Amino acid sequence: MYIIEINNLNFDYSGKILFSNLDLKIEKNTFNCLIGNNGCGKTTLLKIMLGLIDSDNVTIDNIKLTKKNKFEIRKKIGCVFENPENNLICETVIEELSFPLNNLNLSKEEIDIRIKNITKMFDFKNIDRPINKLTLDEKQTVALMSALIINPKILVLDEAFTYISKSCSKKILNILKKINITIISVTHDVEELLLSDNIIILKEGKIIINDKKEKVFESDLLDNYPFIIDLSNKLKYYELVDKISYSYKELVNEVWK
Repeated sequence: MYIIEINNLNFDYSGKILFSNLDLKIEKNTFNCLIGNNGCGKTTLLKIMLGLIDSDNVTIDNIKLTKKNKFEIRKKIGCVFENPENNLICETVIEELSFPLNNLNLSKEEIDIRIKNITKMFDFKNIDRPINKLTLDEKQTVALMSALIINPKILVLDEAFTYISKSCSKKILNILKKINITIISVTHDVEELLLSDNIIILKEGKIIINDKKEKVFESDLLDNYPFIIDLSNKLKYYELVDKISYSYKELVNEVWK
């Protein structure tokens, strides 16, 4: 079942054609990495999905996105952008987490329950702290909690891990993998591709592939591959292993079997 469908999308920016007859379908409850060269239109495509740029070619959760319903549809989508400083608007963590829930007119009891659940999920302590006293890792974690606390059907990440540590991004990605939600992550980090279900490559205004990561890793479409995939391919070439491995543990077991 597709939760996002874009059909025959054409879009130009300042006289330059950015998308030409672009089609994209994203299945419900899958982790999708969207990659492509700088300037290929990844962020613009996200804005079109969110209704920040008007288009008649987008369907979200079986509802055609229009100017009239775009605000209602956005309630189904959580967003986290590149710079944590731009994601947060309140003075304290608890105010930040409460803000989107107050906009949904939820009761205080429901707000308290959701804040307790999301902070437990991310193991986040001391929610009375001021935002300006948090580290970048903590700020981006709060931004993610704020996006997820509304229980969206879709989570959009636009280079959301650029300014945070590798250890923190890995921790967050592993948490996100356990959530039953559709994720679209624009990224330049090839290691993140290992956690995806599907990889989407955008090039010259078209989707050149939208397929399971296994299919993409077996192709020659990527400029760079995760280290474990690159190593597996080389070992496979020399007939030292029979298949591509997606973790070091799996590769070691394959080599020594």
